[in-house]
Amino acid sequence: GVSCSYHTDNRLMSVVGLADEAANLVRECSLTLTDLLRMTRAAAAASFLPEARRQAADAAVLAFAAEHGIAV
Repeated sequence: GVSCSYHTDNRLMSVVGLADEAANLVRECSLTLTDLLRMTRAAAAASFLPEARRQAADAAVLAFAAEHGIAV
């Protein structure tokens, strides 16, 4: 498959945050919260963060998903 992610471009000038981008993707592209969480996990895994921070980011996404009853 193709790895996808979403992010903001120049959020200070356009005043669009990550939550706004996520809402737009759900509304305009028929993506689900599960899709977005999977994209976030893939982005964290491919990031240039040190391994410990990548693992912490993944754990945070998994914890959010579990708290909201979402299987990722």
